[in-house]
Amino acid sequence: KGINRIAWDLRHPSTRPIRPGQTEDAGGRWNTGPLAMPGTYTATLSKQVDGVVTLLDGPKSFEVVPLWESTLKGISYEKYQAYTKTYNDVQTRSSMVSDVLNQSMDKVKAMQLALTKANVAPGALTKKLHDVKQQLYEFEEKLEGNKSKDEIGERNPPSINSYLGTARRGMSTTYGPTPMHQENLEIASTMASQLMEEIKPIANGTIPQLEKELKNLGAPYILGQGIE
Repeated sequence: KGINRIAWDLRHPSTRPIRPGQTEDAGGRWNTGPLAMPGTYTATLSKQVDGVVTLLDGPKSFEVVPLWESTLKGISYEKYQAYTKTYNDVQTRSSMVSDVLNQSMDKVKAMQLALTKANVAPGALTKKLHDVKQQLYEFEEKLEGNKSKDEIGERNPPSINSYLGTARRGMSTTYGPTPMHQENLEIASTMASQLMEEIKPIANGTIPQLEKELKNLGAPYILGQGIE
């Protein structure tokens, strides 16, 4: 009730993936979407009560125009929008890899603990779990760098996330991405696609097979394995 106002920051919504249980936007400059290009936009006003949405007003049209012409001419609006779409696609692929990697690492660590509680002597399965864990660490380093080096302030080799972080800076100004930003985005895209293909057989084949071997040894149930 009463008069309320809201201001649009001239940015599109963030396309960062949503985690289960997340109910609010994390906020911050890295969780905002790309700048809105000049053009015609519309706004509507609705209310939601008990899941029922009722339109109150709109759509109302309005124009977004540049405040001034920059001395340095950046890329066209069309190329900027194409760049943001490619960036969003690469970011989603990178997040998918990160999600699978985290789930796989958690599962392997849980299986290692479960194996210590099984009524069997250490054997071949112990070595298999160790090897898979080391492989996941290698994937993690390709995605986000070496965490141990980060802790002591040592420089990491470029990773998917570092290339993607540089590429994102190309959307932070009205000038648009430079050739350097575009090159970083292409590298991040190639690396993310390669890493996705490398982790698929581990997540979809190796780990489920190790789970079966663990169950056959009578190890404790690991939460998240589902009901058969």
